[in-house]
Amino acid sequence: MREDTLRCVLMVKAVEDADRSGSLLPPGDRAQATRDALRGSGVAMGEDAPRGASDAQLARALGDRAERLAGPLIERFPIVGEALGRTRTPGWAIAAMLLVAFVSGVGLSALDGSRRINILAFPFIGLIAWNVAMYVVLALGRVRSVLGSNTDVARSRRWAASAFMRRLQPLLRATRRVHAALGEALGAYAADWAGVGGPFVSQHVQRVLHLAAAVVAIGLIAGLYVRGTVLRYEAGWESTFLGVSQVQAVVGAVFGPVAQWWGAHLPDTEAELAPLRWTEAGGGGDAAPWIHLIALT
Repeated sequence: MREDTLRCVLMVKAVEDADRSGSLLPPGDRAQATRDALRGSGVAMGEDAPRGASDAQLARALGDRAERLAGPLIERFPIVGEALGRTRTPGWAIAAMLLVAFVSGVGLSALDGSRRINILAFPFIGLIAWNVAMYVVLALGRVRSVLGSNTDVARSRRWAASAFMRRLQPLLRATRRVHAALGEALGAYAADWAGVGGPFVSQHVQRVLHLAAAVVAIGLIAGLYVRGTVLRYEAGWESTFLGVSQVQAVVGAVFGPVAQWWGAHLPDTEAELAPLRWTEAGGGGDAAPWIHLIALT
């Protein structure tokens, strides 16, 4: 069942449980929505219950019925639509996070404030190291889930419940003052969604964080290409502790796979890397091939 459909199901359930007099959802509307949903899902009715229906058909009929009832309910009580909206992930928060991620990536491309690209520097090597560390964390989390640990799920549900209630509390207080039954229904909906919405929230957060990580890398690549278009970059390396042989090993490990796939020549021998070392006498070389390697890696 889709997330928005599940919200409608829980909202309609909460309203029907609280609306014993039928003032919010008239009984005739409920019965008509039930008949139309069962008919639309191909479910045959017996004397007092659906007959010979699969679980998938019943779930589809349940969602269809809830959506048929939620529309008129929102038209009569717009606050219901607002409550449904407050249990969705805010679009502005996602957009803001992605914008910050992109700006951070562009900022990383100019971190040294010079016209040099240090092939050993933090903006690129640090980003790779961070992603490797995150993959290790994700792998450990997957192992815990396979072993049957429910700690993360329980934590996400508690966090979701707290977040939902903070967003809905002002709405609930205002509604209860003017309509007791509707206030009771919205409170029940908030509690029900907090109980089942935790995994959805966790999934949204993980998806947005993965996307933000990709956008940081895109920002770094875009910054390098834009600055490389209007400025003359040179690429090289310098280090207090690493010699040419150590740098050769690092460059081969980091850039080797992509260079081999791309078919590019990688200066991975000591004779080729030594002239790229910045010293008082000079050093460095053309940055364009290294920008391509960084982007592809």
